[in-house]
Amino acid sequence: MSPSARAAGAAACKTERMDSLHGHARASQSPDQDMRWCAGLPGVGQAPLSPAQRSLLQRVYSGARWRLVAYALVVLVLLPTSLATGYALRLAFGPHNWVPLAFSMAVFFFALPLAVAKTLVHAKLTWPLRRDISAGTLQLFEGTIADAHYEDEDPDVFALVSVGTLVRGGQMQRLGVLPNSARLLHVNGRDVLPERRLHVATTATTPTHALRYSLPPDVKQAFGVTHGLKRRRFGKGERTELNGHIARLTALPWTLVVLTGFMAITISMWVVKGVSSYEQVLGFGWVVAWFIVAARHVRSYLLARRLEDDLDVGWLLSWEPPDTSAQSDVGAGLPFSCAEVLPVSQMDWMIDGKPAPWRRVIQRA
Repeated sequence: MSPSARAAGAAACKTERMDSLHGHARASQSPDQDMRWCAGLPGVGQAPLSPAQRSLLQRVYSGARWRLVAYALVVLVLLPTSLATGYALRLAFGPHNWVPLAFSMAVFFFALPLAVAKTLVHAKLTWPLRRDISAGTLQLFEGTIADAHYEDEDPDVFALVSVGTLVRGGQMQRLGVLPNSARLLHVNGRDVLPERRLHVATTATTPTHALRYSLPPDVKQAFGVTHGLKRRRFGKGERTELNGHIARLTALPWTLVVLTGFMAITISMWVVKGVSSYEQVLGFGWVVAWFIVAARHVRSYLLARRLEDDLDVGWLLSWEPPDTSAQSDVGAGLPFSCAEVLPVSQMDWMIDGKPAPWRRVIQRA
């Protein structure tokens, strides 16, 4: 058999294995379940890990586990080592020399945060990877990435397209993500090291029998051009999802509470003992940080109020081209062919059959 024939046969076997893998995934997904999304691609179910993938995960897990143990030991021995080093240097330089103490304390306060951070990073990788190996499954996502820039509102889409992992356009893209660690393991037919962590979001499915009605006369008059505009009611799952977004946007802002407490303490100290130049700079930093966090919370709160008004209205604006075969100026130049919009907040809800990026990104907080 010629090398080209062997290569073609291997490619065909690989394609057949991938098709069977994704066929198994589609069969395991119920149409009534909420949709899962990752990097702009819809979930198509789960599939078992292949022997090669399990072996790769085992190697990565073993390396991360040993690094976790090493950094944890560094954290444990750092303080006694720093004290012993400082004591030895003090004996060498003399008891009245300040250099040994300054050196040992500098090493301790520089190395401790770094070691703790490294320990937490490897712990966040090691424990979820162990659960992934035990579970033995892979979450599969399959679809296309639109050429429009609205896809870049999802940071995962922007990052993966920028490095060439995903391709825009009509070409089918496939991702395999580990369920516990959310690490990317499989991309378009090839396995990769689970180094990149992605965000998996859950959104409500569009009702199967969503009826679209004509707009009321007053709404038509307000919108002016109404070619292709209709309205439809929220589904039960969509209302639940929207309530979840509102709850996240109005959650107690603990960062703002902590910053407010620090500002109150700082200002109280100023009133009691006066202000030095150093404290002025520190206080200015606290004020800037407080205003940034407060502005973000205010924007989230105002958006939540508008989303509540959308819930009270109870319906979405739905736009579709009146005739896709006919050339029309309506919708010409738009980066999508159909969309649904919340009427009060004016937030996109669905674009070309996919949830708007903010519905997936907002769940990161």
